[in-house]
Amino acid sequence: MVELFVPTHLLGDISKDEYKDIVNRSIGNVDFIVKEDFRGHNSGQYIKLKIADTIKYICLSRKIASESRNAFILQNFPSAYQHYLEEKNPKKTFEYYIRDFSTSHPPFAIFSYKLLLTGGIKILNLDKVKVSEKAILFDYTTPFNDYKQMRTYRLSLSKRNSSNNSTTFEENDDEISVYGKSYGANGRETTAICLALSRLVPAKNIKLYNVNETDKNHLADIDPANRYILENIGVELNDDRMDFESNDERVIAKRNTRLFHYNLLQKYKEKKCYLCGCDIEKVIQGAHIYSSTDILHSSVSEEEKTNQIVDADNGIWLCANHHLLFDYLLIYFKERYLYASDTLNKNQIEYIKNSITQGYFFNDEKIPKGENFLGFKINDFDFNSNMQQYLLKHTTRFSK
Repeated sequence: MVELFVPTHLLGDISKDEYKDIVNRSIGNVDFIVKEDFRGHNSGQYIKLKIADTIKYICLSRKIASESRNAFILQNFPSAYQHYLEEKNPKKTFEYYIRDFSTSHPPFAIFSYKLLLTGGIKILNLDKVKVSEKAILFDYTTPFNDYKQMRTYRLSLSKRNSSNNSTTFEENDDEISVYGKSYGANGRETTAICLALSRLVPAKNIKLYNVNETDKNHLADIDPANRYILENIGVELNDDRMDFESNDERVIAKRNTRLFHYNLLQKYKEKKCYLCGCDIEKVIQGAHIYSSTDILHSSVSEEEKTNQIVDADNGIWLCANHHLLFDYLLIYFKERYLYASDTLNKNQIEYIKNSITQGYFFNDEKIPKGENFLGFKINDFDFNSNMQQYLLKHTTRFSK
């Protein structure tokens, strides 16, 4: 006989048909008995299914998606998964059961399901999902193939809204660096992303950098369930918040590579050289257009210096070679077009031109001519008036 242990607060919320469906999908068409689990009201939205010496933890989604899909899909995941990890019985599994099919499921819901699948979690009734028109092209039945695919999918859901700090990540020399909130609805997503990363890149260290609210007075700590899961799967937690540091209520400008990279990922959606397309992330660097050294020595306020140093419009991804060429002013932008320095000879300019493969032009009558033009124009989608001002700073430095 299968025993189904249900917490007191869920006994009247789950229908007999749902009980039967859960058991049938998890084990098969077998008889079961429902028992009350006196574990307290705030102990998580999950039930326990026991058969012989095996125990199954089954996390339940919210019954009605009355709030954002972010909170709805992953709302109950961390607390349930923490209790699963704490379970002493080695013969245990963790599964997920969707309860709301009142509407079609949008892209973010599909992303959440793929996260759970990538983290090794079986979704019992995934076959009942009906996707919205916006998500029709996404396969929701399989895990992500690699971390780059997962990141591209997540960032494709983000709007250019600096107040909405979505979780993202990159590969560096010795780690996968994750940038995200560790509390609230976004914190649950961050935890699920880290769980998925631990499966996708098991040989790499994963380190989480906490993204703080834009309000410096809001310094929330990591949720206990998130902390427990992250530590259990070997994620290193960096408690230094990714914001500014203050001294006697006065903002002190500083270089903040992590936050700069976070913002670049939000803008460009992927980490590859803007000029040649190289996507070996270990050798891809965040390049300032208006250099951070010049910013720190400028006459603007400390707060404005801080903003300029981490501003995504003040940067592009470049491989190590192109970054050095850019920093040494051997290549530079004039308006939106890329040129080589007059100090280079024809062979050197031709070599650099051949290394640039990302510049494409279609019926652009303004394409400049001349040996120093490198055949590259900044993408319309990436270019704006803010970026133009930084480009002017760089060319002014070149003219000096």
